Amino acid sequence: MKHRMLFWLKNVRWILVGMVAFFLILLPWLSKLISENQLWDYNTFNNYVTYLYGTLPFACVIANLLIQKEYVDGGAREILIKDHADIGMTLTNTILQMVMFLALYFYFDDSYGEVTNLLTEIVVITFFMNGIAMAVTYVTREPAITILLTLGYTVICNGKIFELVSEVVIPWRITTIRGEGLDSPYYVNFLVIGIVAWVIGITQAMRGKCRFT
Repeated sequence: MKHRMLFWLKNVRWILVGMVAFFLILLPWLSKLISENQLWDYNTFNNYVTYLYGTLPFACVIANLLIQKEYVDGGAREILIKDHADIGMTLTNTILQMVMFLALYFYFDDSYGEVTNLLTEIVVITFFMNGIAMAVTYVTREPAITILLTLGYTVICNGKIFELVSEVVIPWRITTIRGEGLDSPYYVNFLVIGIVAWVIGITQAMRGKCRFT
């Protein structure tokens, strides 16, 4: 038990340090964008937010799975989800992102309430994406599917490809980030789906095993 705890703490510690460092490095960069009034360009803002905060949850889940101890059973590799570390890591990822959005809030001039609405939606989408990442990983029990989903989502977020597949992507973009905040007709939908996804993901993760072929 002691060895298992040391293994868990050693790996998770460095992932946490890396995540915190990422956000600390990102804050000045975003501050510069804001000061140059570039962030309010719709396409620029949408690309940055979707790329960074849509991909991070999946990358976090993948990293968590890859650090787990492996064993061979019937020719396939299995990964033990020790101490349910992935649940804690995904929660940490969500909290760090929300702290990031709170910090951004103080950079903006919110005279008309637009910033509040926009950041409210982003927080909901962050919660939603983290839940989906966990649910997909543990319901399918195939990290490979999560990896493919991450790659696909990253490709879609690329501006040039976005233009080429606009007929498919635009509805998704519009329904996630519209700047309408609590007035958005999609706000409750994404919140409810996010809650359901979290419950499913945590329930499946508690079973403690994920196949990695």
